[in-house]
Amino acid sequence: MFDQFDYYKYLDEHPFTGMRNVDFDAKISTSEHISKFFNGTKNFEQVRNVTQGKVYHIFKVEGMGDVAEWYFINDIGQEDMLGDYFFVKPDEDE
Repeated sequence: MFDQFDYYKYLDEHPFTGMRNVDFDAKISTSEHISKFFNGTKNFEQVRNVTQGKVYHIFKVEGMGDVAEWYFINDIGQEDMLGDYFFVKPDEDE
């Protein structure tokens, strides 16, 4: 069975809509494509108050079919959310 990260990261086989309370950690990807949302690249909406490569605790997921928004507390202590594609599974020691 999938753990919560995998279950909500890979929704193709079990899409859902609505809000669910969850309890798992996820890391903001440092991939080149995701970096464009953090480094001022033109035509990419810039993400603020979130650190690339940092692990955040995900406490809520809003499903929209086979994609989802993941909710967490950002670097300034406010509730924030990003699409599931921003996240990767953290290493076990993170």
